[in-house]
Amino acid sequence: MMWVVGVGLGAILFGVVFLVFSSNKSGSKNPSSMRGLEGEAQETFSTFGMVLVRGELWRARSKREIIQRGDRIRVVEPGPGLELLVEKVIKSAEKK
Repeated sequence: MMWVVGVGLGAILFGVVFLVFSSNKSGSKNPSSMRGLEGEAQETFSTFGMVLVRGELWRARSKREIIQRGDRIRVVEPGPGLELLVEKVIKSAEKK
């Protein structure tokens, strides 16, 4: 009977550990690991705004350009705190 309790407790412990590690996505709350990733602007901004990267909302900063809501963005580098420096992704048709 004790082995059943031991197996049950082991399964619960395994489940808890699995949930903790699976919820800690790579890049989550770690802007430095997000360099080069692409996302989408959630609002129009020229200095600060919100972007969606890997299904997470981030505060973003753009140095050089106005970014429109819906534009594809790329993470250039982490900013201070939980902030990203981003640039608009230029499609090949727009480069010409």
